[in-house]
Amino acid sequence: MADSELLSIGDVISDSPMFSAPAGDYRFKVVGWERGTYQAKEGSKVPSCETLVFKLAIPYRDEDGNIAYSETRYSLKLVKRLAFLISQFFEGVGVMKEGGKFQIDPDKAVGKAGVCEVIQQVSGTGDLRSYVNNVYVPSKRPAVTENDDMPFEKPVDASEGVFGDAIDF
Repeated sequence: MADSELLSIGDVISDSPMFSAPAGDYRFKVVGWERGTYQAKEGSKVPSCETLVFKLAIPYRDEDGNIAYSETRYSLKLVKRLAFLISQFFEGVGVMKEGGKFQIDPDKAVGKAGVCEVIQQVSGTGDLRSYVNNVYVPSKRPAVTENDDMPFEKPVDASEGVFGDAIDF
C-alpha cells in the first residue's frame, strides 16, 4: 500500500463523488500524480513494482444531464513489458513524440490534456463504476462528442459565468 493511502487520527477526509461517466471517449486534463506500489498476486504476469498514478479531471454529464466535475485515477505500472502503455500515455498528452524516446518524467504531464476511452464495469461491491481504459495517441484520437464543449474546472463564480482555465483542442 502506498504511503499516500494511509490515514491518521486527525486527518481531514471528504466523501468525493464517484466517477460515473457513461462509456465513451472524453477529453481529460492531468491535474497531478503520485507514486504508488503494485503488489502482484500469485500467478500475476506483472511483478510487484512501482506505479505512477495520474489524477485526471474529466467533465461529463450525470444521469440528470448536468455537468459533473470529477477526478479519476489512471495507473501505469513501471515494468519494461508495459512500456508501450507508458509511451501511449505520454504521447497522448503531447509530451512524447509518437515512436520517439522519452525519459519518464510525470511532472511534464501535469497540466496537459488528452483524450481517453471510458468504460463501465461492475466493481467487486456490485456498483457500476467508470474507468479510464485507454489513452489515445494523437494519430488514433477519435472525435470527442461526450465532453467537447465542457471546461475542465467548475465555474469559479457561476452567477458571473467566470470559468477556471479551460483547455481547447
